[in-house]
Amino acid sequence: MAELTVKQTGNKIILSKTFDAPQELVFSMFKDPAQLAKWFGPKTWPATIKHFDFQPGGVWHYYMTGPDGTKAWGKATFQEIDEPNYISYVDVFSDEEGNVDSKLPQAVVNVTFEEIDGRTTIRSISEYKTAEEVQRLIEMGMVEGVTDTWDQLERLIAEQAR
Repeated sequence: MAELTVKQTGNKIILSKTFDAPQELVFSMFKDPAQLAKWFGPKTWPATIKHFDFQPGGVWHYYMTGPDGTKAWGKATFQEIDEPNYISYVDVFSDEEGNVDSKLPQAVVNVTFEEIDGRTTIRSISEYKTAEEVQRLIEMGMVEGVTDTWDQLERLIAEQAR
């Protein structure tokens, strides 16, 4: 498995990982809800997609189910999409109806896809209001969860690339 690089800079978390697959394939894993449901979320917290509208202004509403049956709801509102190069969205915690949970951190997430010699690097920059919000997410296990999530993405891409 390729290593996930995680860097915190003030109120930002920067993630980067290179996949052995062409850019179009890697990007498709983010725009196809059937594929997204297979890899998004840690193995022990699989995702279920309630709504997915992949276009600027569109919403992706989902929940992850924990080992004890707990549901953690989230919602992303797509800001900009430049297929297959870039996705920007606002990422929030929500409830089942899609109402924002203002007690938890929100982020603007910018994801770039760059192919070099048949390998694609994803770089994700999540910007929060404060460095304290970033620290809170790290304490909640975000780095471990994202590492597991992107490892699942890598396995799925490897299967698709065969």
